[in-house]
Amino acid sequence: MIIGIDHIIYNSDGKKNNFLSKKIYQKIFKIRKKNHPEKNKFLLYNNKDHDLTFFKPKNKLPSIEITNYKKFGNKVDVIVHRKNNIIINTNSVKKEKKFLEGILKIKIRKNNFPFKSIFDDKKYNFQLKKKFFNKYYLDNVGCVAICFVAVNLKQISKELLKHKIECSKIFNFVINRIKLKILLIRSEGNVIYEILEFTK
Repeated sequence: MIIGIDHIIYNSDGKKNNFLSKKIYQKIFKIRKKNHPEKNKFLLYNNKDHDLTFFKPKNKLPSIEITNYKKFGNKVDVIVHRKNNIIINTNSVKKEKKFLEGILKIKIRKNNFPFKSIFDDKKYNFQLKKKFFNKYYLDNVGCVAICFVAVNLKQISKELLKHKIECSKIFNFVINRIKLKILLIRSEGNVIYEILEFTK
């Protein structure tokens, strides 16, 4: 079950990132982390590690994670994020809706739909748009993924395997002393999602 959005993931080309307003976003931490082997199928290059900078807003906007890999691919615009409005560009709107409703259990009526993040009491508006992309990866430059928060991550993993949707195995990850379980997914519409579950 998805209970909210934890953050949106931007991958940088290493140049100065000045698109986040210091009046709105506060840098929480910056660290270098090794890439878990389960992440390899979601990377274009054999990057052993990456820099990660995490920003939290001073209001109800989404948190932002900026990553930076030594080697990176060309720019993609799969996710377009303007405040709390999030556009998901997908190769197939029909397949994306089926994935979001069937696997992640997110209620969708039309291609535009509201989403309440119970996890942090934030409200979003999503829009699904058809836009063809070749297969892209987390080390392509641009807004590459949305990170959802879930409970019962094992059940989501079972559903993915049942429907033969590309995904990693669930793996453990510790960041800034917070213990997580993480699952990476590529939907049938060619969109990457990160799903995390907090552990004790």
